[in-house]
Amino acid sequence: MGRVLGRLLMAAAGAFSFACYAGVAYLAYRLLRFAVVDRPSTLTLVPVLMAGALGLAYLNYRYGARRLLRRVPTVEAPTDRAARFADRVDELCARMDVAEPSVLFTDLEAPNGFALDGPAGGVVVVDVSLFEFLDDEQMEAMLAHELAHLENGDGLSRMLAFTGLQTAVGVVTLVLSPAIILLTGLAKASGWVRGAPSTWPRSLAWRVRKTVLSVVMVVPAVCAFLVLERSRRREFAADRRAADVTGKPLALAGALRTVDDSVPEEFRLEGALPFDDEYAPDVLYRLLSTHPDVEKRVARLQRLATP
Repeated sequence: MGRVLGRLLMAAAGAFSFACYAGVAYLAYRLLRFAVVDRPSTLTLVPVLMAGALGLAYLNYRYGARRLLRRVPTVEAPTDRAARFADRVDELCARMDVAEPSVLFTDLEAPNGFALDGPAGGVVVVDVSLFEFLDDEQMEAMLAHELAHLENGDGLSRMLAFTGLQTAVGVVTLVLSPAIILLTGLAKASGWVRGAPSTWPRSLAWRVRKTVLSVVMVVPAVCAFLVLERSRRREFAADRRAADVTGKPLALAGALRTVDDSVPEEFRLEGALPFDDEYAPDVLYRLLSTHPDVEKRVARLQRLATP
């Protein structure tokens, strides 16, 4: 009798749990119905959604660089090299369509250089260890590469792309939220009804839920691959622009190879000097990389140097 009563109580708990999840799923459905069926006119809704996405991108663009820079320690650069570096900044900015950026010297424990742009102007961050590895021509080529990113507005376009990706993921998740919540409720209720609450992750409903999410995530995954592919193309474009401005494509090629040979394995670099992980040369690694393979970049630069 006690066992039967226990099973009945578990079944009741499962029914109550499912009712709660079903209620939340229904509420989510009603909100979606209001947004889709009873929504304001398309002429009103579309501008509002676009304004929201652009507003989020702008906030990330405006404050993201500032938050990052607050975490970057500043150090003094070698006096003689820093002076020549500042002269190179002035000369390159005069030849390029870019306002003179601020220059921040730091010690990140790995050779690196990258550029950040925002409404207040651009910032070029240079790890002081680069002065140990690169000569003046290579430093100039690296600087021209980063200035090319500022000139092309790559920071803003990258932020817009990733914000669009986040928006796509959010919209897909929102649209599917009623079904996801309902399947979650079914899975957990089935465990209670079977008298084994902890087994709900093995239920059919939970497996269906995982399958739905896996299939749906293909959309943002494809978008992410496209964003990363564009990022790699922009690196090639910045390399070419640096070669055109300095007239020294081999200097940038030499900088890339020198830093690639000297960077610690535990670091993966951003900016002009990424770490090419020789231990992960598989296709997936390359698809998920923000930068092209170093050897490919060097080969292109060498072709530019060929008369």
